[in-house]
Amino acid sequence: MRFLGLRSVFLVTLVMILTSAMITTSTGSEDLYLKMTTNGIENTGSMELAEVHYRDTAGNAYGVFVSGDYAYVADEYSGLAVIDISDPTNPGTPVYANTAGSAHSVFVSGDYAYVGDWGGGLAVIDISDPTNPVELVFEEFDSTVYCIYVSGDYAYVTHSYAVTVLDISDPMNPIPMATAGCTHFASGIFVSGDYAYVAAYGSGLAMIDISNPMNLGTPVYIDTTDYAWDVFVSGNYAYIANGESGLAVIQTSVSIDPILQSYEATSGLAIDVFVSGDYVYLAVGYQGLAVIDISDPTNPGTPVYENTTGYARGVYVSGDYAYVADGGSGLAVIDISDPTNPGTPVYKDTTGNTWGVYVSGDYAYIADTDSGLAVIDISDPTNPGTPVYEDTSGHAEGVYVSGDYAYVADGVSGLAVIDISDPMNPSTPVYKDTSGHAEGVYVSGDYAYIADYYSGLAVIDISDPTNPGTPVYEDTSSAASDVYVSGDYACIADRGSGLAVIDISDPTNPGTPVYEDTSGSAYSVYVSGDYAYIADYDSGLAVIRVRVTDFLSSSIDVSYTPISPDDSDTVTFTATVTDSAGVAAVKLSYSTDGLSTWTNVTMTFQSGNNWTATIPSQSADSVVYYRVYARDNIGDWAASSVDSYTVISSSVATTTTTTATNTTTTGAEPDPTLTIMVAGGGAAVIGIVAVLFIMIRRRPREPAPAFPPTPPPDEPEEPLVEEPELLEGVHALRGCAAVGGRFDYKVKIINNTEFVITNVMVNIVAFPEDCMEFSGERTKTIGRIEPSAFRSPQFIFAPTKDCVEGHIVATVSYMDHKNNLENIEVEPYVIRSVCDLLEPLESSLEEFEVLLYDMATNSEKITLDRSPQVVFSDVMAFLPERNFELISSESGSVGEEFRGTVMGLAEGKYTRKKVAVRVIVSGPATATNTSLLVEALGDDADMLPTTIEEIVGGLRDIKT
Repeated sequence: MRFLGLRSVFLVTLVMILTSAMITTSTGSEDLYLKMTTNGIENTGSMELAEVHYRDTAGNAYGVFVSGDYAYVADEYSGLAVIDISDPTNPGTPVYANTAGSAHSVFVSGDYAYVGDWGGGLAVIDISDPTNPVELVFEEFDSTVYCIYVSGDYAYVTHSYAVTVLDISDPMNPIPMATAGCTHFASGIFVSGDYAYVAAYGSGLAMIDISNPMNLGTPVYIDTTDYAWDVFVSGNYAYIANGESGLAVIQTSVSIDPILQSYEATSGLAIDVFVSGDYVYLAVGYQGLAVIDISDPTNPGTPVYENTTGYARGVYVSGDYAYVADGGSGLAVIDISDPTNPGTPVYKDTTGNTWGVYVSGDYAYIADTDSGLAVIDISDPTNPGTPVYEDTSGHAEGVYVSGDYAYVADGVSGLAVIDISDPMNPSTPVYKDTSGHAEGVYVSGDYAYIADYYSGLAVIDISDPTNPGTPVYEDTSSAASDVYVSGDYACIADRGSGLAVIDISDPTNPGTPVYEDTSGSAYSVYVSGDYAYIADYDSGLAVIRVRVTDFLSSSIDVSYTPISPDDSDTVTFTATVTDSAGVAAVKLSYSTDGLSTWTNVTMTFQSGNNWTATIPSQSADSVVYYRVYARDNIGDWAASSVDSYTVISSSVATTTTTTATNTTTTGAEPDPTLTIMVAGGGAAVIGIVAVLFIMIRRRPREPAPAFPPTPPPDEPEEPLVEEPELLEGVHALRGCAAVGGRFDYKVKIINNTEFVITNVMVNIVAFPEDCMEFSGERTKTIGRIEPSAFRSPQFIFAPTKDCVEGHIVATVSYMDHKNNLENIEVEPYVIRSVCDLLEPLESSLEEFEVLLYDMATNSEKITLDRSPQVVFSDVMAFLPERNFELISSESGSVGEEFRGTVMGLAEGKYTRKKVAVRVIVSGPATATNTSLLVEALGDDADMLPTTIEEIVGGLRDIKT
């Protein structure tokens, strides 16, 4: 069995959740059900189950994307299947485009379908003629491709434990730009604004800053209670297909009072705006189309223009083309495959005066003023078809397409709803008058939001498009010209008042507008990510921040004084805390008993971003561990890393300050109030997940710690220090031990003399920085060591990879009894480990064997002077000690030959990359000469040599 297409699985899981809710929840005579909308999850009325219509495909359908009149199906080994769904009750016969591997996911953008090929890579297929799809190019990946999301000129591909962004401005030549690794395999992906939201299986939701596609940010994680398979982002929330836990909803950003960020003047009058990728497209009157780089929204680039023959009033971008409503010149189509150099417009005239345009599938829908709605076939954008019309009673100024209906802002006639299930034969409009003058329209869920000029915002229930409900109004202070809905908010271009933001979490009762004025006259608005982009008429482009994406915005810088506290010193801590949502509280947590118990102190706000607290004096030689926590105004917690200092004798006190900078992210140690809502899918969801997924069964996940987190329950182990018989003098020994996923390195200074030595300093000179991070100060000072005594300062290293290899090098200096500075040579410590950084991973034998298909492999054959039966038992006991879960073991004799096989599975604590071992034992049953083949397989080939070395060395060292 193979994985289902993740987007499809998400939808199926949601359906199961909805079905479960329908069965179990009722009020009076009506069943309530959960309905997903762009505003989240809401309760609504009763629902009837519809008839299901089928169209078989040659393979197994794993993913689907609908665009216009066609469904594009990732059909496993049959490649891409394209099905005509112009009549959804009678889907057409599939036509196919083969791919090199097994098609599991698909995303359609413009004239191209991007197919994720399991075991292969990314296939780009030309679908300009959907009846004859043609594969153009294939971009190979060195690991399995799971999911694809296309945004503007970029394709974001999840594959194994990574996300790669490709430049597809030329679909014939996809160019990999950058890759970001994940701690678990990246299954689903959704791009919104400047962030890619990744379903990272065992690591929950990963958020990656993609504002610079050539340098992706480091993933930031919010854990979920089960395995995150797919993700969909709408407004301020990410919706996670969360395995057996059903649906998890995570708040990713919050709305704030809008704040003006920047302007960019244009040479024409900015009337309409559209955002695609890193560019804003403006309709600027007689200057035609203006294109502005907004990769940094706070500093927009210089506009690039393409003039048109008419008066550009509206713009819509789809694929490589900008469609401009060009007044008396009709529709202008401009190639923007290179946004910095727009192509020459191609025109299709209309009988009216084009004001607004919306593109859906192969058609452009034009608000054509006195001619009503015009529909133009743009399946070939370089040669638009002849318009067909459906007149309206008013003055068609704006249009929005949703499903089988076009919603037209029709001036004095209010809202006109037109059935376009057959785009070339639109139906007679159905009207709902408004009290103002309908200029703009946006559809979200069951509601149409109308920019109704002097009446402000009008909200109309369109759950039955053939019978729109009575408008509900929220007045604005100026004249509402355009509207864009994002999450729970309607953003209004309100002419002289700039931007008005209205809470529509209850569409039947809109909230009071909040305003951010602009210097011009706000004609149009488009929201992308955290920003609203305003076509501000004579002021050009205005950029306003309307929400804060908070998970990447916290930092905590910690300093304390004195740097080397003695047993009489109170230690004063200063935490400099920044968070874009504001800081609500800061706490200092410290431990004086080796991380067993913690004391929490509330820090006091001083000025700027600084908070202070103190730790009372401690006895000499005490090691004090500390960590700072901060909570923002949203309720998310951030935490610095754990650090420590050692208390010295009062005779060697200093008064300088040390600073440890920790850039942290919200949610690092989540507070119980963190907004993670789970809608359990009940037995139905568990059943569908069991049927659809090959689940790698793992031990139950630990619950998220409450604030402050409970430190490791075990006392830290003493690092191993070799102690040979020492002659007279001062000696330095070193050792290291793996403790709870970290490495504790210790230098033991032994004063084997008759005199006191003073000012002893131990300094870490070097360590493998590519795979380890250092916690605390690199230099530790010991005031004095008495004769025949020793001191053992300890240094903590945190692995950043699952394979650690290199040397830790330290130096020791001290003053002898004659005040001479002496140095001691410390032998470098070789650190090399994989097994200490693994966790057992449960799996069935069938699942285990499937995993091995794509893994790299390494092996070593040795001979042991023990009987094969004894070695087999040793292997059975040894692998669990090295953190491998035993998957299977079998043994037997063939004649006089004993043969046995043991298989185990683990995954890295940090990257969650899997490592499998297969140990084959063979030899004469009655002899002590055993042949042992140790084979390591894994997602990361670099981990395998060390794994082999540790297992072979450990088995060799077993004493019988």
